[in-house]
Amino acid sequence: MSGKVSDPSLWVALDDFCCPAKGCRSKNSSQWVCAKDKKPVYMNALGQIQCEGGKHRDDICKWGWKCGRSFHKGEYIRADQESFVFAMSQALQL
Repeated sequence: MSGKVSDPSLWVALDDFCCPAKGCRSKNSSQWVCAKDKKPVYMNALGQIQCEGGKHRDDICKWGWKCGRSFHKGEYIRADQESFVFAMSQALQL
């Protein structure tokens, strides 16, 4: 991948990324995959998330997250700004 950070065509894999679901306290980082097709998930500078190949795409604020912890009770939970920024800062430290 190449391009400027503000380039919407630059997609970065969500590797070593903690669960950003609001209220989830998981500190385990992992590689995120799309629930529908099990392909890696990527994010761009415009705050969009898509699975590999672009079949599923949405804004970060609309994407549901489920890391497997019992907190989720099997449900996908959206991230709020604070929880997503925290997960992003943790990924940058890794």
